[in-house]
Amino acid sequence: MPSTVLDTVLVLHGAGGATALVAGPVAMLARKGRRLHRLSGRCYGGAMAVAAVSALCLALATGNVLLLTIAVFSAFLVFSGWRALQQRRLHERGHGARWFDWLAAALTLAFSAGLFIVGWISGRDVTELFFGAGGSVLALRGMLQLTGRGVRPGDWLVRHMVGMSAAYIATVSAFAVVTLTMLPRPVAFIGPTLIGTPLIAWLAARLTAALGRGRTPGEILCQPAMWRRPAAAAPGL
Repeated sequence: MPSTVLDTVLVLHGAGGATALVAGPVAMLARKGRRLHRLSGRCYGGAMAVAAVSALCLALATGNVLLLTIAVFSAFLVFSGWRALQQRRLHERGHGARWFDWLAAALTLAFSAGLFIVGWISGRDVTELFFGAGGSVLALRGMLQLTGRGVRPGDWLVRHMVGMSAAYIATVSAFAVVTLTMLPRPVAFIGPTLIGTPLIAWLAARLTAALGRGRTPGEILCQPAMWRRPAAAAPGL
């Protein structure tokens, strides 16, 4: 790839990543279902798409296997989070799943498993093993969800939140690697995941619990307080 083209792709990658870093929190904090959430969410999704595609080009041009896999991984997370909105009836035994959903999950599994193998062969690189294993697990989980097994009405909301939030963690990791050069490479890559994953898991558990109590996605989106556990009755009442 000519240097001028490479420089242009690098600028696009930086612009997409920077936009995603700003738009992501706005979409997360905005009231769900409202105009600001939709607009910032679309901006975040578009920026992530630009960042992922440009990262793919850079990875192929430089032969960076780790960058290539993380680009595929991030694209899959954003794609699955967006597709969750289109698959609100997936609980009906695979209804809503299309061939490109399976293709995205299969590609992510292939790249992630390949990264794990490369990391193991090349000296058990911690970063490659970590992202290879994590990507494989998420891809397999996504495939299971595409079958409709164990998927309940309302689970699309959890999948949307997890996909978009996890993709944001990948963006933060890339930002940390580029800017926080004083940190060891594994720390910059893995640190945001170790911090953000428990938070996402906690939010997903609370959201799942709210759905399990019979709350509808519409109620939860309009009234975030419904995520909380019901207050215990006062003694004697």
